[in-house]
Amino acid sequence: MKQLHYNAIVLFYINGLIASVFLLGFLLFFPWILLVGLAIEGILSFVWSILFSIIAVAIIFLVPLPWAQLAYKNYRYELAQDRINIQRGVIWKRHVSIPYGRIQNVNIVRGPVTRMLGLADLQIQTAGMSGIAMVEGRIPAITPEEAKQLKDQILSKLSGTKNQGL
Repeated sequence: MKQLHYNAIVLFYINGLIASVFLLGFLLFFPWILLVGLAIEGILSFVWSILFSIIAVAIIFLVPLPWAQLAYKNYRYELAQDRINIQRGVIWKRHVSIPYGRIQNVNIVRGPVTRMLGLADLQIQTAGMSGIAMVEGRIPAITPEEAKQLKDQILSKLSGTKNQGL
């Protein structure tokens, strides 16, 4: 199975950082308000609220880094003879196997962050999932050339499966 482009770590880190800012930032905001309030009343020194702020920011920025590395390490894909296999997940492992006969559409998506990193996402829509506007298979953080090559390979295999019945 193939691994994603190495810049996927940066992409996963940015996604994790956004989640970390919202989740951990929300959880750490209330203790920070309490410390500042106690410092204003003179019960505690302002040093404690400043120290807490530094530690909180460090936690928010450092927690996504090992997560991004693990996500990169655990994301694999391959184009097999009759299907596409995708494995991913750090805590919850997910293995997706998509037969070529179920594929309805293959898209290459390049958002602003992926373009800055020189990457692209390959999104595979299937008959069962396309009605709810979701993708069943996603290969993120590959080069645009590789995405185009994979799309062409998938589409060439689709031509051989169109007239096959159940």
